[in-house]
Amino acid sequence: MANKHKRSEYFIYIPELRIYEPVSEEVYYEYYRPIWRTFKKEHYHKRCSCPGQSWYLCGGDCCTCSFRTAGNMLSLDMEMINSDDEGITLYETLADDAPLIESIVEDAALLEELLQALEELDPEGKKMCRLIMEGCSERQAADMMNMARSTFKRHWDRVKEILAERLKDYK
Repeated sequence: MANKHKRSEYFIYIPELRIYEPVSEEVYYEYYRPIWRTFKKEHYHKRCSCPGQSWYLCGGDCCTCSFRTAGNMLSLDMEMINSDDEGITLYETLADDAPLIESIVEDAALLEELLQALEELDPEGKKMCRLIMEGCSERQAADMMNMARSTFKRHWDRVKEILAERLKDYK
């Protein structure tokens, strides 16, 4: 049984030349499927005002299309009215993620205290801290320091206790 909707000839419309070019069915669908997807998506989001019956005019390039509209897209520069009837942009409503000066000063003091505490540790403790801060695992650090992992772990736990006791005011 033959499909009623099957066409005998397929054409691709070339808007720049304003002509219809005959093509095979495979080429037709290969060319138009991505355009149809874009057309439907842009219509759904109200970013395209191209008439629905003129979908064949759509080239799939919405950036250069004369039917392009803003739709439901937001811009950080879009001006809104706040509760005081003043114009404000969305950009001005974003929170500032920059650290506060107080936290920077506290971190600097903590770092200074940590460096001072590391100076007072034995050379092995300083080397352990350096290896761990560089991202080495306990096993790798123990191998690099030529000691058993259990010895390294015991010594590392002692170093952490000393540092925790020394820096308890900064928690």
